[in-house]
Amino acid sequence: MVGKLAIHLLHSHEPLKPSEIKLENKLVAIPGKWMRPIPAASLDPTSLYGLAFKIKLKGGENETFCLIPYEFAQGKSLVAKDNKEALGYII
Repeated sequence: MVGKLAIHLLHSHEPLKPSEIKLENKLVAIPGKWMRPIPAASLDPTSLYGLAFKIKLKGGENETFCLIPYEFAQGKSLVAKDNKEALGYII
């Protein structure tokens, strides 16, 4: 999805347990992907990257915005600090 900006309408799915995260999985019968609740302890966090983020305001004298990932995928992100082509679309 390099070179594109996606806007996601926030909505709700099944509730997650405190020990779970949403992980992207490929569909088997048809092309596509879906988010599936997975126990976080069963995954290697170094193999994950954030796919969808919420924005949280950190208060204080100089308010800043933080991006908090809430959906994840496995593998290497297309937007990585060593991927200069992808970063060119963001910076």
